[in-house]
Amino acid sequence: SFKESLHVTPRPEYWPRPHNTQKKLIQDLIPINVKIENRKYRAENYSIKLYSIGAHYENHGKALPFNIDDYIARHLATRLSEEICCDYIGHLPYCGDREGNNAKDWNPGVMEKEVVINGIISDIKNDLSKRKNLRLSPSTCIVIVSGHGGNNFLVEEQEKIGRLINRPFLYLPPFDKISIKHRKFGKLEITHADHAEHSVADFLGLLDKEKLQKINNLAKKDPIKALKENPAIMGLGGYVLPEIGGEKYQSLRMRHPELVKMAKKFVHSDKKIIVDKNAGELLIKKAIIKAKKRIRSFIKVNDL
Repeated sequence: SFKESLHVTPRPEYWPRPHNTQKKLIQDLIPINVKIENRKYRAENYSIKLYSIGAHYENHGKALPFNIDDYIARHLATRLSEEICCDYIGHLPYCGDREGNNAKDWNPGVMEKEVVINGIISDIKNDLSKRKNLRLSPSTCIVIVSGHGGNNFLVEEQEKIGRLINRPFLYLPPFDKISIKHRKFGKLEITHADHAEHSVADFLGLLDKEKLQKINNLAKKDPIKALKENPAIMGLGGYVLPEIGGEKYQSLRMRHPELVKMAKKFVHSDKKIIVDKNAGELLIKKAIIKAKKRIRSFIKVNDL
C-alpha cells in the first residue's frame, strides 16, 4: 500500500545522524552568484512549471545529510527558475530505485515504481487544477529536476506521464553525463557519495568536515573497514565490492560497473575521500547549463 511504501525501517548503526551543518541548509535555497540571462528566453517561460525530486532518506555516509539528493534538486531547481524565469512550484516527496528491495538497505525511504509515477501524476494534476481555478498563470509544460539517480526510470515514463497530465513532460536526471577533468581526481563525475558528491556538498554548505576527517583517518589505515562502517560511500562501495557485500548485490554490480570501479579505486589507491569545493561549484554550474540546454530544446521540439 501507499502508506506501507512510506514506512521507514530502523536506522542501522552506520547511518549518519543529523549534524550541525544541517542548520545551514537554508542556503541551498539561495542562488549563489546567479547571473540572470532571461534575455535569451521568451517571456512565456513563466508558463514552464518546474518541480524538483530527490530522495528523502538515503544513506550517503556519516559526513553527508541523508537527504542530500533533495537539497541538490531544490538548489538546481531554484537556480534554474532564476536564470530562465520559469515557475518553480515545489518539491515532490517521492523516490524510487531500479535495484528494488535491495535498495532499502541504503535507502529505507525507497518506493515502488508505480507509487512514484502515480504520486507525481496525482500531485501535478491537482496542482494544475488548483492553478486553473485560481486563474493563475497558465501551464504549457512540466519539467522535473532530479537530484537522485534512482529516479531515472522516469526517463522511460516521460511520454506516459505527459499524456496523463495532458502537458508536455520533461524529466532531467541528476548531473546527466556531466564530468570535469581534475588535477587530483582525473575524470570527475558523480556516482554516489564519492569525491564529486562530497565536493558538491562542501560547495552547498552541507558537508560535516569533522565526520569526513574521521572517515579519512580510518580509510588511511584500513579502507575496507571504512567501507564497512560507511557502506554507502564511494559508489555504494560497501555493497558493490563482493568481499563486503557478497552475492546479494550482483545485479547492482552488473548494471553499474562504474560503482565497482569507484570503490576499488578507493580501496587500492585513494584511501580517502578527496574534497574540492571549487570542483563542486563547477559541477553545479555545468548541471545548470546542461539543464538550460535541455529545456530550450524541449521548448523548441514541442513548439511552445
